[in-house]
Amino acid sequence: MRAILLLLAFTLSAALAHGQRAPEAGHAFPPSGKAGTTLEVRLAATDLTPDTRFFFFDPRLKLEVLTPPGPVLMHEPPYWLGIKSYLNDPNLTREVTTRLTIPAGMPAGLVRWGVANASGTGDLGMFLISDTDQVLEEDNKRGAQQVLALPATVCGRLARIEEEDSWQFTAPATGIVTCELMARRLGSDFHPVLRVLDPAGVVVAEQFDTAGLDPVLSFPALQGQKYTVTVRDIDYRGYRSFGYRLTIHPGPRIVSASPSGARRGETREVTFHGLGLATGGASMESVVRPVVFPADPGSDTFAYRLNTPWGTSLPHRFPVGDQPETVATSNTPLGVPGGITGRLPPGAARITFPLVAKKGESIQLIAQSLNPHGGQDLELEIRGADGKPVVDGDDSAGSTNPLLLFNPPADGTYTVILHDRVAARAGLADLYRLSTRKVPPDFRLEIPNTLAFPAATNGALTVKVIRLGGFKEPVTLSLDGLPIGVTGPEAKALLVPATADTLKIDLVSAKNAPAAASLVHVHGTAQLAGKTIQRQATDSQKPGWAPWLPDTTPANAVLLATTLKPPFKFKPVEADGGRRVNRGATHQSELIIERTGDFTGEIVLDMSAKQQRHRQGIRGPVVTVAPGVKKLNYPVFMPEGLETTRTSRIGLVGMALVKDPSGAARWITGDMDGQITMSIEGALLKLTGPEEVVVALGGSSELTFRLLRSATLKDPTRLELVLPPSLVGKVRAETLTLPASTQGPLTWRIAIDKAPDMPGSWPITARATTLRDGHPVVSEAALRLVIEPAGK
Repeated sequence: MRAILLLLAFTLSAALAHGQRAPEAGHAFPPSGKAGTTLEVRLAATDLTPDTRFFFFDPRLKLEVLTPPGPVLMHEPPYWLGIKSYLNDPNLTREVTTRLTIPAGMPAGLVRWGVANASGTGDLGMFLISDTDQVLEEDNKRGAQQVLALPATVCGRLARIEEEDSWQFTAPATGIVTCELMARRLGSDFHPVLRVLDPAGVVVAEQFDTAGLDPVLSFPALQGQKYTVTVRDIDYRGYRSFGYRLTIHPGPRIVSASPSGARRGETREVTFHGLGLATGGASMESVVRPVVFPADPGSDTFAYRLNTPWGTSLPHRFPVGDQPETVATSNTPLGVPGGITGRLPPGAARITFPLVAKKGESIQLIAQSLNPHGGQDLELEIRGADGKPVVDGDDSAGSTNPLLLFNPPADGTYTVILHDRVAARAGLADLYRLSTRKVPPDFRLEIPNTLAFPAATNGALTVKVIRLGGFKEPVTLSLDGLPIGVTGPEAKALLVPATADTLKIDLVSAKNAPAAASLVHVHGTAQLAGKTIQRQATDSQKPGWAPWLPDTTPANAVLLATTLKPPFKFKPVEADGGRRVNRGATHQSELIIERTGDFTGEIVLDMSAKQQRHRQGIRGPVVTVAPGVKKLNYPVFMPEGLETTRTSRIGLVGMALVKDPSGAARWITGDMDGQITMSIEGALLKLTGPEEVVVALGGSSELTFRLLRSATLKDPTRLELVLPPSLVGKVRAETLTLPASTQGPLTWRIAIDKAPDMPGSWPITARATTLRDGHPVVSEAALRLVIEPAGK
């Protein structure tokens, strides 16, 4: 966390000093891909320029960018009203289409990716490497996505507010079916609700993910019965970044196992706890099976599938190593190294273990709750022979599981206390795992995962040395992969003294160096017990094992970018809230443009990624400011549904093509100073019509609308029908052009084709558009089109 904070402080200071807006990695869709395949992936990031580069930190992956960045992705209707409209939306992103090749045999787990351009680099994104095939949701699909053949893994996203995705399947057999959703673990910022409905629409199982752990549920299914699985956000939020991965699997579900780990290469009996393991029923039960654990020294985990007469379970992950693993009994001694699996005693929220330790040792203890949905919040404490506390530990980074580093003050027997802070009642599957290991003398290196500094100047990379087990030797660092034109110091300046824990490495970007970016690796070499050891720097310590978490490879490089200063500034003329504007109209906001230095070129203005408050559909176009222009009006469209009880705002970003110190052309971005802020008044144009119209296949109907318009509007009005993509070409209504004098009621005929897939209820929109000062004024009337079978 400290490394992240240091990076944040450096990045913010650079951004404030030079005004550029660094891009940040956003979401990927699909969020996962199978090893051994090549797939199309849409990568989204903020404030992209045409020359933005994309990086995957794992060199085994091959990425090809196929398209330039698309338009800013606006939030789609419906929109929040009331108190929720004051909340900030997720960042507005732009997407590129890429081709990603994942090599065969690549292990499952999360990998990192990032973006960089001449404005810098920001947050990283995540992508999951899997070992299963997957189905992608269909865009603009109405109703349930499709009927799935089990087992199935599907990838979808909640693209708009109030969206609820649904997937259908027919149970292949009577027995347990498990639905597991990954969203938070993929970096998606929403709290999922997972629900299963029977054919009558009755809820048979549901889980609300209020804790941010991702939901998983199991339920008894009947052979041949059709079920619907739905996914939504707990607050009905939605945006294109709300991606998820849903696995639907017939068969029993393992929740926990005892012992929870094993030695490499051993065979031992394991007690599994879960749903339907022993009888196939819907209750929590246990079964004992011998498990052969692999001897592969290169793997720290083992994914095991339990075969039963009622099906095969989803994989359950065990940690494997060289330490002994035991099952806790009363007052079990705590060996070092070792692992103990147990359950907190009935009626107690704590358990104790004796630990024999010697002064000078360094011992790491980790306690883990093995059932993420069991509600436990574990805490560790160590007391001396006199009963007095020596050290304690609560939550570790990114987890409620405690991690403790114990340096015994004297030889003796200590008492380790494992405590549940919430005193949750331990059920059959609510196990804990307490593991220990001696920390030998060693070191690891931490670096930020992104870093930026101006081209043709100096920068610095801070490397943190984490000394373990009393390690006190000097460490020699080395760098490879620096951007073109960037050099590091001489070898003697890369020595971390035995008394130091950090080293600030001075970097120099040559006077004629380009604005460039690359993945820079940092290695450290030291002497230990007469041997040379080498360690590669990462952005953080690898997260601790947990059976429900995918393996995550720490970023083993820093994405380093050299940047340029934007040669322009711009700001709105009007003061905050100083202009009252009409709903449904276009507000012309006057901007002051200032070019600096000898820059005289064009500036492209667009909506910035970071906006204040919920958009409610407020949007602005891409506008090019011609050379020499110092003032212009930027058109902001204000939707008809805006609330008049709040001010509305929009932030802009500018982009210009400049030369870097090497003479290469690069795009650079810069933020607008302040925001365009408006107070909202009533509409100038109003279209109303029926709430519902019923038409038979092959038939038509005449609709009555009412149009009201302000006397200040002098242009004709265009009336058109806006249809869902599935109805385009199948539902027709003539586009009308109405004279400026048209007011009051008017009729409009709608006709329906005989396409057999059309019956049902469809949302459609009637849209009236006119102009004021050359810019649109719009009013829309939403109605529901009910299409009935012919002859009904």
